[in-house]
Amino acid sequence: MIAQVIEGLSRRDLAPGHAAVVALGQSGFVLRLGGAVIVVDPYLSPDPQRLVPADDSMVAAAGIDVIACTHEHRDHLDLPALRLLMTGSPSAVLVVPEPVVTKVVEAGIDASRVVAAQPGQRLRIGETTIDPIASKHGLQVADAYSFGTELSEGLVRYLGYVFAAPGIVLYHAGDTILYPELGRQLRGFDIDVAMLPINGRDAAREERGLVGNLDPEEAVELASEAGADVLIPMHYDMFAHNPGHPEEAVASSRSNGHRLTVAVLELGVPFVHAGRLRAR
Repeated sequence: MIAQVIEGLSRRDLAPGHAAVVALGQSGFVLRLGGAVIVVDPYLSPDPQRLVPADDSMVAAAGIDVIACTHEHRDHLDLPALRLLMTGSPSAVLVVPEPVVTKVVEAGIDASRVVAAQPGQRLRIGETTIDPIASKHGLQVADAYSFGTELSEGLVRYLGYVFAAPGIVLYHAGDTILYPELGRQLRGFDIDVAMLPINGRDAAREERGLVGNLDPEEAVELASEAGADVLIPMHYDMFAHNPGHPEEAVASSRSNGHRLTVAVLELGVPFVHAGRLRAR
């Protein structure tokens, strides 16, 4: 799927201030904005627990400018897939949280193509900027919920990213729960589209070692606080033991009167959004 998605997006004539978003399953997306093709958290490799099929087209994928991974859990940092995607797109760079750089280099990815990311350090790819935003998560339930700084010499280990090009701004949260400063930070970026996890968290899953995320109501709350036009739910469709329910996000938005569109994407089908006309 990903090879065909990238080829289609590369040929697509997007007007200035527009972005295309294609869901790959779990938290994986292909984005096109500002002339760049960006792949976020691609989880494509075979796994017997997958509900969304593995993607054997990744061996033929080409034309990627940036791959951005939010943290080191395997459904966000799929090292075998990353090696194939980086080979197929020899000019692509891989953006990862700084504490994860050693892991990806040891997995065989050229260090010169790896960009270390931390909050407050803006990255620029052509017309597109990438602002890392701290997410609150954990490697295991025992160290959740935090920014991972105690595990990585003060560096933030779990990130989301704000992707911006002239006239359009997208936010991919990675894995996170709410924390007081998050919505206020995002509002400062004039977010148009927010891609947020909705699988939630509960004691039963945490007893099985699953670090949780926003639930549907919290995702609607965060997207609304950020001033987004569109919420795209994610992280709900890959594993039977860790599901989410996007219809609950739709219902929450409607029942609470939020000025928010909840877009539940069909895998592989582009969602095109026009940014609001305003000064940035």
